[in-house]
Order: sequence, then structure tokens, then C-alpha cells
Amino acid sequence: MTSGAPNPIRRRFRILLVASLALNVAVAGLVGGYFLRGGGAGGPPRTIDFAVGPLGQALSREDRREIGQALRDAPAAQALSRDEMRRLRSALADILVAEPFDRSALQAAMADMRGQFSAVQDAATELLLDRVEQMTPAQRQGYADALNRRRSEGHD
Repeated sequence: MTSGAPNPIRRRFRILLVASLALNVAVAGLVGGYFLRGGGAGGPPRTIDFAVGPLGQALSREDRREIGQALRDAPAAQALSRDEMRRLRSALADILVAEPFDRSALQAAMADMRGQFSAVQDAATELLLDRVEQMTPAQRQGYADALNRRRSEGHD
């Protein structure tokens, strides 16, 4: 005999399952994007999206390549190796299936991952600033023009 009232345990389980799936998809997207951009066997990826948005995208191909190479050599990128990404993903997966669910453990693991990504972004920002500082006034004007052009084309 089944009553029309929903089972609160099933409802909670369903909510937890949906939340877990959403988090898995988000993490898989981050990790997949990392590897699709050329994550190496144990070292840093061959190409790194240095996450400075329109400022990075408006750079010349040569500038992006030089910054990317310097970033791959940066300690922050070295620390974010393919092996480290696997470790982070595995830790998240273990936390998601643990019973009882430990929100603070998941929060700590996500903060760890965010810290790793943040360190790479900080290094990229410093490299971008170094490159702009080395530009001549004419190069900076060209860079500003490229940035404005991207904006007017709707790329930001």
C-alpha cells in the first residue's frame, strides 16, 4: 500500500543525488577543460588558459605564447599537474559518496581546488603585467585598440 504522500527520505536522497550529479558535472567540466587544453602525463599542460579574460585574449598570438610558456614554467602551474588534478578529483569523488555526507569536507576540498586555480591565475596576472610593462607606448596603444575592437565585436 502506497499513500500519495512523498517519502521524505526518498526526497532527500533525490535532492542529494541531483546535487551530487551537478557537482560532478561541474568538476568534470573543469577537469575536462584542463585536459582538453593539453594536460600532460604528469606535468603541467602544454597550453594554459591563463584566465585573465579579455586582457589575455586581446594580446598578440606571440605575447600569449610567451606568457603561456612562462606560466607553464611557473611553480603554480607545476603544482597543478595532471597528477594533482587526478588527486583533487578523486578526493572530491570520495567525499561525495561518503556517508554521512560531510559538507565541511567538500567545502575544504573545493577550497583546495580553488586555491590551486587561483595560484595559477595570480601567476598569469603577474606575467601579463610584466609583458604590458615591457611594451612601448605604440605597442600599448595597439593592445588597447585590440581590446576595444574585441569589445565592439561583442567578445567580452
